[in-house]
Amino acid sequence: TVSARDTNPFLPAEGETQPENLPSQIINEDPSKTKQGEAWEDPSLRVDKVDQKEVHNASGTATDQDPLVPQVFTGPSRPIGHLLDSPEDRQRIARLLEEKVRVAVSSTPSEVDSSLPPLIGGRYGFDQPSDLSNGVPAALVQLGAAGPRYALVVEKLHHRLSIFQSDQGLPIKLVKTFRAITGKNPEDKTTRGDLRTPEGVYFVDGRLPDQALPPKYGRLALTLDYPNVFDRLEKKSGYGIWLHATDDPKRLLKPFDTEGCIAVSNEDVLEIERYITPGVTPLIITKEMTLESEERLAQDRQDALRMLESWRQAWKDSRLEQYIEFYSADFRHKRMDKASWKDFKNRLARARPDIDVKISDPTIVAIDGQLVVNFLQEYVSDGHSDFGIKSLYLRWEGERYRIVSEHWRPLQKTETALQQLQRPEGQL
Repeated sequence: TVSARDTNPFLPAEGETQPENLPSQIINEDPSKTKQGEAWEDPSLRVDKVDQKEVHNASGTATDQDPLVPQVFTGPSRPIGHLLDSPEDRQRIARLLEEKVRVAVSSTPSEVDSSLPPLIGGRYGFDQPSDLSNGVPAALVQLGAAGPRYALVVEKLHHRLSIFQSDQGLPIKLVKTFRAITGKNPEDKTTRGDLRTPEGVYFVDGRLPDQALPPKYGRLALTLDYPNVFDRLEKKSGYGIWLHATDDPKRLLKPFDTEGCIAVSNEDVLEIERYITPGVTPLIITKEMTLESEERLAQDRQDALRMLESWRQAWKDSRLEQYIEFYSADFRHKRMDKASWKDFKNRLARARPDIDVKISDPTIVAIDGQLVVNFLQEYVSDGHSDFGIKSLYLRWEGERYRIVSEHWRPLQKTETALQQLQRPEGQL
């Protein structure tokens, strides 16, 4: 018998795709070209010249500063978004993990299935299909004002993939929840071959159709960008983490049965794909998603937006010392570290001192001290202009968030995209 792997040596084992054989879907900006700037012009967030000797430090408090230097807000005074770091959270997750593994090991597939929450209108784990009365997913700080925008949340210990939507700045709502199974080892992925599904914020960066896959992957596989920026900083290894289907429906009755991927049914993967824009729609993977009140999330959102605006203003105004303070000592972009990045930006500022930059309302996702911010951007200076999608990767470093990497890829200008750069007055 000749298998698909025999005829295609590049076909990976589940959870272990060879990245060098897959085309990159994320185009990083070229340091040799003019660097793109980012900004939106929002009167409610604009950083103006101050008439008092004040500038905000990392805690948001005021310190003495030159009155002609614009006010700087360096960000939230604590990690925001989804966190499972309290002793109570850790104990609860440990108990839940022990119980889930015990049931998975000791039960037959039918018994495992009967122990799970019932499906309600295609959605399970909620009393009502749209019941978010206890709060909204804490990781979804903002999905952008233009809409509709979507985010996917995979909860490994609840064997579910949920789709959430934000439309025109309205509160986030649950769209639908699907049964999803994950790695045989339910802990966070750290090394190649550990049979674990990674935890963090990921994006789809490739698509493998039915004809390119053996039956175990079903009709479709969507490849994820593991290892991402944070994974590489933490020296995590492995590759080939996919969201895929299966031609064996009984497989989905086993809660932990993949080699690191996320598996759903053939019918569900086709529906899920409709909500995904590659490189844009975040897919958050965690053991269990925490919920947050809309009021608390609104404060986190405002703090994150103010931080982003301060960073943009420092860049736009060529205030290099303030700008570079937003960057981590571990910052890397292609072959550049923080020092070479500063030198690169300094040379650009001297060559093109007058720039104009706009960005759209960002998508902001926060999990376990990691912050991922995506937005459209338009940059214009003397002799150069560009338009594309920017991603900032920030990490909590004890007193504030700092940027550890940033990516950019070009995008064709359309009327719809350009309209997203013009935000209504006063809108956060």
